[in-house]
Amino acid sequence: MSAATQQRSIAARTEVWIIWLVIVALGYIGVYRSLQNEYEHAVTQLEQRLSVSTSAQAGLISHKLDGLMGLVDAVADNASVKLYLSTMNDNGSADAAQASATFLRNYVVAMAQQSDLMPLQSQLDEVRANIERRSDRGLAIVRSNMEPVVATNAFPDGRKVASQESYGGESIIVADDTLWFRAPIYPIQSDDAPVGWVLAALPFEVTMQPLLVNKYDKESAVISRIVRETDGRIELLAMRPTPDVADTSNNTMPAYERAFYAPRSMQSGINASGDASYVFAEPIRAASWQLVQEINETAALGDVQRRHMMVNLIYWMAALAITLIVIALWRHLSSQRMAAMMHDIKTHEVLLEMITDHIPMRLMITDRGHRVRYANKELLQGLDLNADDIAGKKLTQILGPAQAENYIKTSEKVLYKNIEESIWHEVEGRFGIESVQDIQLVPLDNLPDKYAAADGRGVLIIEHDLTEVMQSKQSHQVMLDKPVDTLVILVDQRDPNAANHSAGVAYIATAFAETIALDTQHIEAISIAGGLMIIGKILVPQSHTTMSTRRHE
Repeated sequence: MSAATQQRSIAARTEVWIIWLVIVALGYIGVYRSLQNEYEHAVTQLEQRLSVSTSAQAGLISHKLDGLMGLVDAVADNASVKLYLSTMNDNGSADAAQASATFLRNYVVAMAQQSDLMPLQSQLDEVRANIERRSDRGLAIVRSNMEPVVATNAFPDGRKVASQESYGGESIIVADDTLWFRAPIYPIQSDDAPVGWVLAALPFEVTMQPLLVNKYDKESAVISRIVRETDGRIELLAMRPTPDVADTSNNTMPAYERAFYAPRSMQSGINASGDASYVFAEPIRAASWQLVQEINETAALGDVQRRHMMVNLIYWMAALAITLIVIALWRHLSSQRMAAMMHDIKTHEVLLEMITDHIPMRLMITDRGHRVRYANKELLQGLDLNADDIAGKKLTQILGPAQAENYIKTSEKVLYKNIEESIWHEVEGRFGIESVQDIQLVPLDNLPDKYAAADGRGVLIIEHDLTEVMQSKQSHQVMLDKPVDTLVILVDQRDPNAANHSAGVAYIATAFAETIALDTQHIEAISIAGGLMIIGKILVPQSHTTMSTRRHE
């Protein structure tokens, strides 16, 4: 197969593969868009689920906080509490103060027992054993100067949260892992300054953790957090799952910050463990907090991702299977076409050799390296060699360096200019022409590998043996020249004064004809005409052509 044929075959295969790759790419684009739409739909559904979940949990937390705050406000707004506390602050009789304190203590205990504010018995036992221990919950009334009035047993130390200026006047406070509720007690007929405070305390984690549990799916992968902004950073207040579940997150995740400052919209980001996750924030109405729910992307969309991975795997496996089938069919058909092509080439080669072997001219084909690739029967007989003797050998090895040099130079010129060239090789002997050869060199392209190198280029060399023709022509020329020379001698004898004049004219005329590049026949005719230019003197009397005096008519 020639280089050009190989290039065309490679170009055809390349086009087919490009078309196939385009088909596969377009198919995958369609699959990818479908999977992407499905993924976006799944993300939208996840956002809706997180929105419903966070809204419900934030509502439960707000309801719990509103209930506790309502109890504290009810105690602070109770008219009897205001009256008795005012009586105690006015430094009345000891009996009146004792009666007021008894009423307030009984009222506080009764209100604490209605909620979760009553200390646990186990904590009270610990307090009896260690006087410095305090309970983690309770309800108390204090004066405006933070002096306790009445409180449940082992009430926590609430002095730092009791003043109006503390914590910016907030009613619900988280301090030292304790959830505080406070409400001012104003005099019955004045709202100028409070006469005291109602304080309620609960352990924050114990109070909030149950509210962060998903009651419908306790095995949910959602992590719920209560967060707030403190001094420009996001602070974690409570978290679910409980601490026995590993959690590598921190309190200042960028995704949490975006969710905090853009509530009610799902945000995506990377948590501290390096996993992709989605977060959704919902404000808690009763406090300046937000409930943030986080779910790992794999846990939330794992089924969709696995399905997408499976679809991608099936698609590429199908594309690979189809590609292998196409390759197998291509190779099978190519082998059949190659076998048919080789049969045709062999048939053509046999036919070509039959034709060239019966041509009465020497033929050979050389490649770019001047190696003989083919020689016909006439050439082999002339060199007295067989085909195996010259196959692949250089011209210098077959013809000799001197004779091959002219062939090689002309061959390089033919290949470089891609034009035909001729070599005229004539050998003169003692008795005239011994041999004459007209050698034509023709450039060839797209030759099969058998007749050329990798580039498919070569030179067809045709040797025309013109020895007999030129010898016959020379004989005819001699026969023609003898009568002409005889006539020239006769003319010179008739007029000795003009001897050799005809020969000089013939010489000058021939030289001029060669200078203006006339063909051989015209040059020969001019030479003959120059020699016979004064042939007319034969008819003039010799006395007239040789007289020495002036002739008068």
